[in-house]
Amino acid sequence: MRSRLPVFLACLGVSAFLWILVQIAEDYYYSVEYPLVYSEVPARYQLVQGNDSLLLLKVKAEGFNWFSEQFLKPSNPFELRLRHYKPVRSGDAYRIIIPSSNLSGEIASQCKLSGKLISVFPDTIYVNLKRKNN
Repeated sequence: MRSRLPVFLACLGVSAFLWILVQIAEDYYYSVEYPLVYSEVPARYQLVQGNDSLLLLKVKAEGFNWFSEQFLKPSNPFELRLRHYKPVRSGDAYRIIIPSSNLSGEIASQCKLSGKLISVFPDTIYVNLKRKNN
């Protein structure tokens, strides 16, 4: 009876290892949050409080990439550079409207996603500005 226990434990260890390898090879869909920070605001404008501050990304990745994304990689903020966007007057304020789909390549590279970017929430980023007093 005692001689069977090491054999059983070895078989159990091998089967657990193989099960983990199979699970890691599967594709997973997951969501990850990234803080959103704004930089390079156009010269004559300043940000108004209340702008979006978080991006929610839906990603498809293999199990190992999912694991590293969730547990090993720090969540650095996504920096949205506003210098190339022209503010549009909206009542008394100014606004920059950016569809998130236009930023998907930049989001994937800045956030160093280990899988394929499926979607971004919000689907449109509204940046509220006001003119600086001269």
